[in-house]
Amino acid sequence: MNPQEKKLELVQLILNTNKPAVLAKVEAVFKKEKGTDWWDEISEAERKTIEEGLSEADRGELLSHEEVLKEVKYTTEYNQEKGTPTACSLGQPAGPQETPLIGNPVPIKHPSH
Repeated sequence: MNPQEKKLELVQLILNTNKPAVLAKVEAVFKKEKGTDWWDEISEAERKTIEEGLSEADRGELLSHEEVLKEVKYTTEYNQEKGTPTACSLGQPAGPQETPLIGNPVPIKHPSH
C-alpha cells in the first residue's frame, strides 16, 4: 500500500469513528510529532560531534570530496593489507572490504571479532 492509499484509509477510519478516546489518541500522536525536533532525539555525544563539526566548518577546516575519497582509499587499502576488520560503515558488518572511519588509518577491532 502506497502512502497516499494509507492516508485515505486512515481518513476513512477517522471519519467513521464516534469514539472520542480514539480521536483524542490520534490528535495526541499528531501533536507529539509536530512538537518533536530530531535534535532532541539524538544523544548528547551525537550533538557534541555535530557541534564540533560545525565549528570546524566555520573555521574553514574542511576537506574536499576528492580529499575524503583519497583518505578512504588509503585507509581501506591499509586495512585490507593487514586483513583487519574496520569499523562498521552504514550499518554493514565489519570486514576487510568495509569502508573504515575516515581519518583513522589504524585498524579498529569490531566487537564481534
